[in-house]
Amino acid sequence: MKGKMRRALLGGLCGMAILAQAAVSWGTFLNAEAQVDNISVNSSLGVTFGDFATSVSGSIYSNGTLVSSGTAASAGSFATGIDGSVGALGATHMTDTQYGYLGTTVFAAPIAANPDPLATPLASDFVVLGNAQVASMAGGKVSAMDTAHYTQTFAINGTGTGIMSLSALGLYNFSLYPDDTFAYTAMAQATLDFMLSDGSQHTYFAKISNPDRMYGQDVLLLGGLDALGNPVLGDLFGPISVLGGSTWTLDIFASSYAEVTSVPEPGTLALLSAGLIGTILFRRRMTHHQTGKPA
Repeated sequence: MKGKMRRALLGGLCGMAILAQAAVSWGTFLNAEAQVDNISVNSSLGVTFGDFATSVSGSIYSNGTLVSSGTAASAGSFATGIDGSVGALGATHMTDTQYGYLGTTVFAAPIAANPDPLATPLASDFVVLGNAQVASMAGGKVSAMDTAHYTQTFAINGTGTGIMSLSALGLYNFSLYPDDTFAYTAMAQATLDFMLSDGSQHTYFAKISNPDRMYGQDVLLLGGLDALGNPVLGDLFGPISVLGGSTWTLDIFASSYAEVTSVPEPGTLALLSAGLIGTILFRRRMTHHQTGKPA
């Protein structure tokens, strides 16, 4: 009877070790996005779009140490319809207990569906996206930060003085999927920056800290929706006086930051300890059985 009880105890402890391992395999996941997906430049004198440049950069840190980073850049010109998009940055960090990924991208390309893609190129296929994803499975702190950058030059047509306006749609998305077997802290940020060559600048910022849980839903930082739910672009700088023949540059930055730290809950620690003890006792029993010594 004593032997059966011991075997039952060992089996139970080993089973708890398996359950603990299954719990650890999930972890706490956090996603942060900052996005500009439309922009409009209008002038009473008319506008001609020219060259543009795109770039992405980002870094991933494990417990404060840089473990992965990346940069990419491209360029193009709407004057000739050339696509100068930058694909996803794709920097990745992965271990048994941590995960980090940067899906940062800039996409700018005229498309045939736009009635006049060279006259209104940013109404074509256009997105500036910062995207950082991190997860910790009792692996301490993992963080990721990134920036997507878009620069556009354009010229004011005609002569004399006119008025120019710039508008855009900007949004963010934070998603947190916690594993309840871990105690965790989490923080996400999204930043949109718009800068014009005359020195005008407008910044939009959103942040969350230690939410219980949050599931992905786009939230507008800039712009709104009409009565039918269609997006309405938000004015960036108000009316700007311009001269015909002048050249301007617009810079757009979309940056995201995600950080999560997790440690096992006390119950999970006890489960892991029990499983470890069970494994040790089982191996010790098997060793003694093989050598013929009493357990």
